[in-house]
Amino acid sequence: MRTSFKVDNWRFDALNGVTNLAEDGSFEAYSSDPQFLLTPVRRRYPRAGDYFLSTNISSPQSVVDLTLYFDVGFGFNEMLKVRVSAATNQLHREIIHIPGGVRKIRIDPGSNPGKIRIVGFGLKKISTWMTLQKAYNSFKPRIQHPGDLIHYALKGVKLLFTSGGLEQIKQKIFVYDRQNYSKWLNLYGDITTEMEAEMSAKMEDFTYEPLFSILLPTYNPKQQWLLDAVQSVRDQIYLKWELCISDDCSTDPVVRETIKQLAAEDDRIKFVFREVNGHISANTNSALEIAEGEFVVLLDHDDVLTKDALYQAAAVLQNQRDANYIYSDEDKITEQGDCYDPYFKPDWNPDLLHSQNYLSHLSIIRRSVLNQVGGFRVGFEGAQDWDVALRVTRSVSAESIVHIPHVLYHWRAVSGSTAMATDQKSYIEESQYKTLRAHFDALQIPVNISLNDVNYWDIGYPIPDPQPMVSIIIPTKNQKKLLYKCIESILSLTTYKNYEILVVDNRSDEDEAKNYLDSISAHPAITVLKYDKEFNFSAINNYAASQANGSQLVLMNNDIEVLTENWLEEMISLSIRENTGAVGAKLLYPNRTIQHAGVILGVGGVANHAYLDAPANVIGQMGRARIVQNMSAVTAACLAIEKNKFLKVGGFNEVDLKIAFNDIDLCLKLLEAGYRNVWTPNAVFIHHESVSRGQEDTPSKQARFASEVQYMLDNWSKLLENDPAYNLNLSIERADFSFSFPPRVDRV
Repeated sequence: MRTSFKVDNWRFDALNGVTNLAEDGSFEAYSSDPQFLLTPVRRRYPRAGDYFLSTNISSPQSVVDLTLYFDVGFGFNEMLKVRVSAATNQLHREIIHIPGGVRKIRIDPGSNPGKIRIVGFGLKKISTWMTLQKAYNSFKPRIQHPGDLIHYALKGVKLLFTSGGLEQIKQKIFVYDRQNYSKWLNLYGDITTEMEAEMSAKMEDFTYEPLFSILLPTYNPKQQWLLDAVQSVRDQIYLKWELCISDDCSTDPVVRETIKQLAAEDDRIKFVFREVNGHISANTNSALEIAEGEFVVLLDHDDVLTKDALYQAAAVLQNQRDANYIYSDEDKITEQGDCYDPYFKPDWNPDLLHSQNYLSHLSIIRRSVLNQVGGFRVGFEGAQDWDVALRVTRSVSAESIVHIPHVLYHWRAVSGSTAMATDQKSYIEESQYKTLRAHFDALQIPVNISLNDVNYWDIGYPIPDPQPMVSIIIPTKNQKKLLYKCIESILSLTTYKNYEILVVDNRSDEDEAKNYLDSISAHPAITVLKYDKEFNFSAINNYAASQANGSQLVLMNNDIEVLTENWLEEMISLSIRENTGAVGAKLLYPNRTIQHAGVILGVGGVANHAYLDAPANVIGQMGRARIVQNMSAVTAACLAIEKNKFLKVGGFNEVDLKIAFNDIDLCLKLLEAGYRNVWTPNAVFIHHESVSRGQEDTPSKQARFASEVQYMLDNWSKLLENDPAYNLNLSIERADFSFSFPPRVDRV
């Protein structure tokens, strides 16, 4: 019986769940987990880098979800895999990243039994030369004379020699399928007839059927867009709704006639015509006055709801009757009706809401709560939705703010709309500032509010006077040059005054290091502690924390180098807040690409750093690489936390997590205790990680690492499967906020 076959330059050896292998690459999958060992016929296994993956698979399924697993010395596991969704019976090309040190590759072609044939399979490395050649070809049509050639050549050379420049060129030149929203929508975005029927069947079991009042303020909308907006309401699968239209004295007479006609066609449509133009806040309040539903739904006059928008909200309310604010993911829609630029949002994230109005569309608010806070405030036009979101969310419990991880709202991007750009309306910046100022005044917190360079907001929180004492804990062994750079950068750049440095020496045995430790012991701000036991990162930090004089702790690796002078003010101003747990910083590699921008749970099985290896100035999804926000976890390579909170949750787990994941575990214990962890891009460091980091290169180390992985999976599986600061529509195979193919959440 045949146990293998060859496709292109790869041999496929059967491992599990397959039979009847044929020479042409066909086989029978008799389980939901068919597996092959994938071996290159001529060359060695691919080295680390980005590759073009090309596949052509014939299957009974319309889409094949194949998974590649990479063994780099720990066996095949969920931490190192790439999952690809490809339409059957056609060539599929996608860029994937392959880690270094690959010893074996496993391919799981699909997850359904049936007759399958692998027609084609290939991996081609994206080389520097290929990247530059592509770049040249893309600029070639713009070259009209020799001067243009010189201009673009100089521009390319400048970018190439910028740190992270080649990666920027690569990302601009190649179309990454994982960021192809059109492809994602074609595969997973449609509400099919079968899905609609299943939703209708589920509604028969609903024990709670709230009335939704959709508030639609209008003012001179384009007729077709108004008709589209109303039709999207009438197309709702959930039928218990009313549409409350308020027109703000439109000068176009067609608007009123259209509204009257729509109301005549459907008795669920109500309207009011204002006699005086009052702008968006007053107009929305007029719609609110005629609303009778338990919940109000906010809809702009040129936007569109998905047909399951109200169904999804009603489904949530079956189990969360006390919900007060429900919001969903969103995307934008062009004048021609094409959808693009989705915002796959996190769950309730108050620090993110202070940086941007991420709630916005779709917002569904309990009507009694909205009335209680005073509805929409005149004078906040341009940021009126943000003002409402801030006032409502600070008046209700966090548990009653619910996120639906589906795109339920298409925001029309037309000239003059904030969906196109915030600078389309000159008063928006002033209104946003006024909104944030009013919010923090209501909270009685004297903050500094400023707009950053990507047009999102930074909030500067106050530090008590006198400054609280901060204990900076730095474990070390040997590595004198690294420790010297770390200590000197702290002493020379830190503007915060009240701190001590606790250097914890874990058996340094190099004369150079021991002499340096002796010399810094004389500094009045530095204490050298001895830890004369085997290396245990958790135990070392716990010991140092017990010796710390400060009420605030900063945990710092010895390979960290300070770049921003006010780093300690930034981190401490966040960590001293009552509800804040751990605060993480922005860490860069020496080549100025990102090493840490917060931690995403579940990536690679347990966790990985957001925007790893991206250029330092990357903006990220909706600016999230450049703004303060809540993250589920941050790295302890540079982490601030109040000492009493650290001790309250038991510090680091020095029994089960001696080396790896102890910082993730700490952060999740803080979440469990009711705190919110924070990442800030405004405290920036170099992390010389590749220099000091040990390798998992012995059987005992690998066994220890495997046990630490298992501990995290056993104790934190729910959070690892669904990071509340991330989104189920985003990939956990990469940490770059790319789309998950398929999404990890069912629409029905």
